[in-house]
Amino acid sequence: MNCNYLLLNSYHQIEWMRDMRLTKNKLQILEALKAVDDWEAKETGQAPFSARDVQEKIGGDLQNIARTLRAMEAQGLVIAETIQRDQWFELNGATHYEKARKCYWAVPTMEEDKATAKRWYDGAEERQERAWEQMKAAFFT
Repeated sequence: MNCNYLLLNSYHQIEWMRDMRLTKNKLQILEALKAVDDWEAKETGQAPFSARDVQEKIGGDLQNIARTLRAMEAQGLVIAETIQRDQWFELNGATHYEKARKCYWAVPTMEEDKATAKRWYDGAEERQERAWEQMKAAFFT
């Protein structure tokens, strides 16, 4: 879909994108990159998201999604940063380990997503304490 103007409505904010080829796949990726509510964040974490995170949300081929994300970065639709992320590893036993991953912010919602992510990560210690207290009450009393 080649359009001169496309209206994206996200978090009640209107963004005009000019002269970009915004395909259905790119729109799905932009939607998948938005920050999530606290319930979903318990499973997926909070923005920014990697190509693998996007694949888990929308399905599809990981290489195609990564290629599209790189093209979207060149277009200015997303901003990438490399951060340490927990990764699931199943070779010689299942475990988590930290690995540097290229993660992306959707430009139309980046400021709101960063604020949501900051609130989420700032509250991590409190959530861990509550979870520990719930586990102690369930298993040790």
